[in-house]
Amino acid sequence: MKQLHHILYAFTLAALLAACEKELPYTVGSQEPLLVMNALFDANETEHYVYLSLSEAHQATRVTQATVTLYINGKQAEVAEEDGQNDRYQSFRLTSRLRPGDHLRLEAVAEEGRYHATGEVTVPQPLESIQVDTFPARIKVYGNYQPARRFQVTVHDPARTDNYYRLYILNTVRLYGTYWLTMRDTTFCSCGKADIINHEDVVLTDGRPGSTDNDDNDIMGNYIENRYNVFDDSRFPGTSYGLRVYTSLVEAPIYGYFTGPYTLNATITVRLYSLTETGYRYLRTLNTLESDNYDTTLMEPAIIPGNVQGGLGIVDACIATEAHIVLPEQVLANEVYEGFIR
Repeated sequence: MKQLHHILYAFTLAALLAACEKELPYTVGSQEPLLVMNALFDANETEHYVYLSLSEAHQATRVTQATVTLYINGKQAEVAEEDGQNDRYQSFRLTSRLRPGDHLRLEAVAEEGRYHATGEVTVPQPLESIQVDTFPARIKVYGNYQPARRFQVTVHDPARTDNYYRLYILNTVRLYGTYWLTMRDTTFCSCGKADIINHEDVVLTDGRPGSTDNDDNDIMGNYIENRYNVFDDSRFPGTSYGLRVYTSLVEAPIYGYFTGPYTLNATITVRLYSLTETGYRYLRTLNTLESDNYDTTLMEPAIIPGNVQGGLGIVDACIATEAHIVLPEQVLANEVYEGFIR
């Protein structure tokens, strides 16, 4: 989830551009700036970041002086330390450990008390467990069949509550062999988010499943792809459901790094994040804003949710349930090709 931290502030001001039923006069420079505060608390992590800026007429600018305080269950837990800044925002770092059910209150005071904003959220309850089945497969993408890995992730949805989720898959790869440049035995490690292909799943496509071949999808050009893989339990309330998705093969050969055979060890981490309703709506809005099919002249305006009092922005929390898949170690033959680790 950390990659979302750096784009939270960028979309907040877009909410001000949403269409209104009544036209109102507006003079550039006549509006008082507001404090913009964005934070996403991942209860699985020990570091959390808060981003502050000021809303100007057409852009965000950073604050010059601010204090950020975190309260957990009504008690002051931590005063954030400054972590960095640029022309548009200033970031702050928190290290408090969070638990399911913790009520968080984030308070920011900026520019010697001129601006004061607060945001509150309760850390969701995680799922007790998830089941993951996976095997190699081939899928058709842009007219060609390619090797892939299929996943079925079974979610056991708690009854009597409305629940919101995000699917996330992380690949960790370790390669060991004789590096061609130094002719020494070398270990390369990489860890990165997997691109999830979700076109065949009913829930992840809002009831519009299709072929994994992108050429066959979205004939009318108005489908918003669920690139953040968020969903709610409205199609399976209080029961179980198996998400069906694909990723590229993490154990695919790597070309150009080794002079001979090399070993590959890989671990796949499947995370099912439990979200708040606000966080779910926020990520759905990002799906729309980042889509090539989003047409502001033909579609309803994408309004970004916010829960900050005294300013703009969103303070949210999530927690993940994980399953780990350790693939068998493989010895792969090297092929001469000037390629790179992806």
